[in-house]
Amino acid sequence: MFKQDVSGHGRGIANHRAILSKTIKKIEGELKKARKLYAGLRQGAVVIKRGCEVSGRELPCTKRLKFNRAKDFQPPRGHFPRPAHPAEAR
Repeated sequence: MFKQDVSGHGRGIANHRAILSKTIKKIEGELKKARKLYAGLRQGAVVIKRGCEVSGRELPCTKRLKFNRAKDFQPPRGHFPRPAHPAEAR
């Protein structure tokens, strides 16, 4: 009886480890996607801020806007000048 209990627990532990491994891989993939999205959104925010500073306008009030998708954060193409060098965006 004792050997059967130990064997059963061993299988349960192995199954649990397999589930955890799959979950960790899934979450790591989601985190990687989120980091890429954040980097793009941050760069877009810097471009908007710099464009407002250059043109002398105030920053748009984002509290009143609803953002449902990442593309909602992006200004229209050509709306603000892009930095000449990526290092300037920082």
